[in-house]
Amino acid sequence: MTGCGRVALPQAAADLLRRTQALLLALFPAADQKAEEQVLFHSDPEQALRHYGNAILRTAYTYLRNRSDAEDVVQDTLVQLLVADPEFESPAHEKAWLLRVAINLSKNKLRQAQRRGCQSIDESFPGLAPEEEDLSFVWEAVSDLPEHYREVIHLFYQEEYSTAQIAQILNKKESTVRSLLHRGRELLPRLHQTENPVVEKPSYVVEYDTLEELTASLTFPLQIPSVVPEGYTRSNYVNQFGMAQVIWTCGEKQLKYYMLDGPMNDTGSSYPLHKTVDGIRLSGSEEGWLVAEWSDETCSYALVSLGTVLPEEDFLNAAHSLEAVK
Repeated sequence: MTGCGRVALPQAAADLLRRTQALLLALFPAADQKAEEQVLFHSDPEQALRHYGNAILRTAYTYLRNRSDAEDVVQDTLVQLLVADPEFESPAHEKAWLLRVAINLSKNKLRQAQRRGCQSIDESFPGLAPEEEDLSFVWEAVSDLPEHYREVIHLFYQEEYSTAQIAQILNKKESTVRSLLHRGRELLPRLHQTENPVVEKPSYVVEYDTLEELTASLTFPLQIPSVVPEGYTRSNYVNQFGMAQVIWTCGEKQLKYYMLDGPMNDTGSSYPLHKTVDGIRLSGSEEGWLVAEWSDETCSYALVSLGTVLPEEDFLNAAHSLEAVK
């Protein structure tokens, strides 16, 4: 009896071990099996251009609004692909990497253009399929939105990314992406379909002759700086999808002021240097400051210098001198 007991125990343990191993293999496949399933690959620039060229071009265009500059970004993106030679887990991973590079290159181009005081030339939206050509005015309307709305709307509708994927590509929180997508859709006019719709291209951005006319078009009381750098005079008054824009000029230099009833995306996020003084966030480069941003309980504000950098005190004086337009 004692001998039989000693033999039976190891056999029972062996059976239990086999059952446990089978269960573990079912729940957690072996590492070498996973490695076989997930084969990394390197991208070929020629194939990447064939498969994702239009997507890269459209994405760059949403930032630059100039086809020539967007085509330059496509070329530069493929050069970076060739130089970096990254490994990808899937075609989706490959496309996301390419779009992320294209977005960064586009923002760099915008920053360089702002330093030179250049403005983009609007052109028709590239890469539309034949069945989408009747909706080209919609994408032209999207191109008139501020950058932070354009990028999420483009990636969501045109490239068909989820909000979680967009958050990864843009390095933002998913809640921020959802908020921007919701606000961007609100800013676009609603299309009322009929049995035989006739759609006319409306005016999405309205420029006014006077500050008073701009104020009357807004849903919030407008405030503007009463102190601006010497030599600048007010020249333009624009309602851009409900956001106020007032422009001062001094020769070829411009000072653009924005006011929005709600949160505004970081206008100066693409610049390398940042500093916060009295709640006012300054952004720029080693040459000087180009953007000031601040907010209160209800509204957000931004002041952007085009064509030249400005000293810190000029931005602070302007931000502290807001006065309501009567």
